[in-house]
Amino acid sequence: MPPLPTIATAAATPVTAAHPIPDDVHEGTPAAPQSPLQRAAERLRALKRLDDQRPSVPGEHWFAFGTGAALLLRGRRSSSALLRTAATVGGLLFMARGLSGRDGLLARLQQRPDRRQDG
Repeated sequence: MPPLPTIATAAATPVTAAHPIPDDVHEGTPAAPQSPLQRAAERLRALKRLDDQRPSVPGEHWFAFGTGAALLLRGRRSSSALLRTAATVGGLLFMARGLSGRDGLLARLQQRPDRRQDG
């Protein structure tokens, strides 16, 4: 089994048409300083490329969905408004991750052949 890619190799992956290079950036010239938001967006794109390159772990989306459900339940029992809000947001994000993605429940439902028959 080949080794998993690192964030450095994912960041070195060429930019695709989905993330075009601005016209004002030319090869060989230093790029203009980026804002913290632009740097964060680039790091998120590198992490997404890394995640897309690695093989899926069996059941990882079910684990994420279950973690989200547990966070939602834990947040309901808290007396702290901050903890309730954080648990709700985190739970919803984990549940969304469990449903989406290349091996999530929604992707599996789309891959399933239609079992209805005409007539």
